[in-house]
Amino acid sequence: VLYISGLSVGVRDREISYDAAVTSIASVVGGVEGSGPLGAKYASTSEWRSNWWIAIVSDVWAEKMVLHGYGWDDHLGLRYPEAIMLYDHDGQPYVSELPHNVLLSLAGHGGLIVAGLFLATAALTVARVSRVCGRESRSFAIDAAFCAVVGAAVVSLVEIGLDKPQVAAMFWSLIGFLWWASAPPTQRLVDDEEVPIGALP
Repeated sequence: VLYISGLSVGVRDREISYDAAVTSIASVVGGVEGSGPLGAKYASTSEWRSNWWIAIVSDVWAEKMVLHGYGWDDHLGLRYPEAIMLYDHDGQPYVSELPHNVLLSLAGHGGLIVAGLFLATAALTVARVSRVCGRESRSFAIDAAFCAVVGAAVVSLVEIGLDKPQVAAMFWSLIGFLWWASAPPTQRLVDDEEVPIGALP
C-alpha cells in the first residue's frame, strides 16, 4: 500500500513510508550504507545495537553465564558503554536499559537457560498450533493469536517489545490461548461411554 500510494508521514524524527520501511529492514542486515540521511540514521542505530549485542554475548560466554545472569535488578545499559545511545542538552549520556533484543536481555539478566526456555516455549507453541490445528480448520481467533505471537517474537529480536509488561502480558495470554485451542478434546463419561465434551448437547 505504501509503495503504490507513495504515502509518506513524518512522526517526530521518524518517517512512515515505503522507502523508510525498506531502509529499516535493510538496517537489520547491515545494508544501508550510502542510502542518504535516512539510511545514515538507521545505520547508526544498527551499529549501536550490534556493538551492544556483541558486548553482551562476549560477556555471557566469558563469564559462562548459563545458569545465571547479572540478576533482574541489574541495569544492563550501565554495564556497557556501547549502550550510550545519545546525549542530552547537558551532555549527559542517555543510557537505554534494554538491548532491543529479548533473548540477549534474558541472557544478560537470567542466563542462557532462561533465554533458551523462552525461545523453546515460543517455538513449541508455533509448532504445536501448526501441527494440531490444520489451516483449513483454524478459526480467525487462532490465526490472529498465532500471527500476534510470531510478530511479537520477531519484533522483540530487534526492538523493545516483550520487555514491556503490557506487551508481555498479552503475549503470554495468547500463548496460553493457543495451547488451550490446540489441546485434545476432553472426554467425559456419559452413560458409561466416553464422549468428547464438544459433542455433548
